[in-house]
Amino acid sequence: MALIKINDTALIESSVTIGEKINQLNDMKSRLNSIAAAISDSWQGTSSAAYANVLHDFDIRTSEMMEILEAFKEYIEKSTTDFKEIDRKSANRIRNSF
Repeated sequence: MALIKINDTALIESSVTIGEKINQLNDMKSRLNSIAAAISDSWQGTSSAAYANVLHDFDIRTSEMMEILEAFKEYIEKSTTDFKEIDRKSANRIRNSF
């Protein structure tokens, strides 16, 4: 009996969910960039610059989060592929040993 149990369906679902979150963050970034552009065209002064800096910092952090989530997604996908391959090879060894 195996001491480790891998639920490849759950891993695949997690990867899909992370991909959806990446897309949501990307959409949010696009909307905020549009808003920031509209604001900068119509609002001048120190407050405008401060707000633009906040939005710029948010954009940077959002990009960083998207990169982190993408790394997790890739790791999950690779792990799923690796676990399936190990399972396939193990099943072949068992079948061929009798």
